[in-house]
Amino acid sequence: SSVNSMVPNQVAVTSISSSSKLSSSAEKSIYAQLNQFIKNQDEENILKEGSAILMKNPNDIKAINAMAMSYYKRGQYALAKSLLLRAMKIEPGVYEIHSNMGVVLLALSEKNEALKSFKKSIELNPNDYVSASNAGSLYAIEQDFEKAVVVLEIAYSKGYRSPKVLNNYGIALTATGKYEKADKIYREALKENNSDKGILFNHAILLIQFMKKNEEGLEIKKKLKFLGVPDEARKKFQDLQAMVERK
Repeated sequence: SSVNSMVPNQVAVTSISSSSKLSSSAEKSIYAQLNQFIKNQDEENILKEGSAILMKNPNDIKAINAMAMSYYKRGQYALAKSLLLRAMKIEPGVYEIHSNMGVVLLALSEKNEALKSFKKSIELNPNDYVSASNAGSLYAIEQDFEKAVVVLEIAYSKGYRSPKVLNNYGIALTATGKYEKADKIYREALKENNSDKGILFNHAILLIQFMKKNEEGLEIKKKLKFLGVPDEARKKFQDLQAMVERK
């Protein structure tokens, strides 16, 4: 591929906000402790409190989801997967469960299945920017840039603009010939973090190789030289230099 994609694999986890079956006051009392533990990322107590809730109601998917993601964070992926499968049987239409299943499957190196889960989540909730960004990251790694643009546009349009999302989106736009938009995305990303080596590097490629804006691209190259070129990009960095010198 002519675009050097240094795509960080990005996953984000979704918690289930509420269950419409409960009145808000009843729900607050049931989940008060669990929500506090989730907020504090207290994995051990999430598991204890989740178990206590499941003793009273074995089908409580909020508790099952919280416990699954605690196991995920502890690296116990098989346990996390089995809990999420259980939640899916109870309520197959909860998008957060499919979104988190994608994250767990990714950790188990089941990329294709993970993608299916992210797509299912987006199908259930077209505003699910977390699954969109995770799917976009996978598509970018696989160099399926047309699909990456589609899902990353969802994440971007919903205001989800982490450096990783913007970097992946910029790469996908460059690869599909949407140079002006890619330029805009990289500039936006660099406003937030002007020393992100991956974004600087990919912006330099766009400017020099595709937009023929050598002067500006060279300025970025100088900055990168000062910051240090990422190891995986050294060869491409030399190629860029040669490209500029030929002109």
